[in-house]
Amino acid sequence: MKASPVEKLILVMLSDLHQKAGIKDSVDPSLVSRAVINNDLWVLDWAYSGLSLGIETPENVRFVVDVLDMFQFLAEGYRALDDEGREQVKDEYPNVESFITFPGFDGNHECEYLSIASYLVDDLDRFQSLKATAANNSHCGMVETYQRMLSVFIPIRARLSMRRLNAAEIASVVLERVHPENR
Repeated sequence: MKASPVEKLILVMLSDLHQKAGIKDSVDPSLVSRAVINNDLWVLDWAYSGLSLGIETPENVRFVVDVLDMFQFLAEGYRALDDEGREQVKDEYPNVESFITFPGFDGNHECEYLSIASYLVDDLDRFQSLKATAANNSHCGMVETYQRMLSVFIPIRARLSMRRLNAAEIASVVLERVHPENR
């Protein structure tokens, strides 16, 4: 679904009226306005799935969802390891705790991804365990790094079936955080 400029104006004006009228227990007019103005209509489909708006989720949104999911799995898996498992990962990656913490996206060159992460965590209440870091500005490009990490994580995630990541799986994903030329 693509809204025309006139449809966008109408939606924003209706949101303003909705907000001024003080209507409660309905849509969030602020979220609707922001999503329309920023041309992030996918947010409306995610926020109001019961309306079946049929707005396709863009590829960059699916990417950010996978990235946030990966960091959530890494942190939960690492916390669930016993002492031996943690030591196994730390032996390979002494800074593993910083490597499994979501560093964010670059605020200068990856703003689109940063905005998506903010929508997901702050407005759509997804990935709440990452709330403290979701809006982080990494101050360096991270998309390529996340793509490498996801290339290892996604096949593992498909096989998890009601269990957490083990030490070897965490180590294999974390390895991709380091650029191949620096290993």
